Amino acid sequence: MLKNKVFTYLATALFLGLLTYLFFHFKYGFIGPLFLYLSYLMFAGLSVIGHNMMAGASQKKESYHFVNTYLGITAIKMFLVLVVLTVYLFFNKAFLFQVGIFYAVGYMLFLSIDVMMLLKMLKSKNTPD
Repeated sequence: MLKNKVFTYLATALFLGLLTYLFFHFKYGFIGPLFLYLSYLMFAGLSVIGHNMMAGASQKKESYHFVNTYLGITAIKMFLVLVVLTVYLFFNKAFLFQVGIFYAVGYMLFLSIDVMMLLKMLKSKNTPD
């Protein structure tokens, strides 16, 4: 199961990287900021770690443990992403708008994939055998 999750997240990072490359190549004639490509890998890594923590939390008997873990992981991920983006944009103001848009699209795409995978995991866990 872990290989499927890692493949899904890496395929998403590759798709976003290709989209970013095409945009910057055709619009500006270069490959784009390396930061964006590395941030997609960061999103994938954070998603895999968070998903594994959620899988562990879903095994606990107390339902509040799952909710607390989900909210905690989401808050930490969002804070880390905002810190990285703020630091990057503070030191490199070139393509400020484009980087911000691609970063937001990447975050939202990984967030939606996280939610879909968690819902699928929880549905398969709750179905009677």
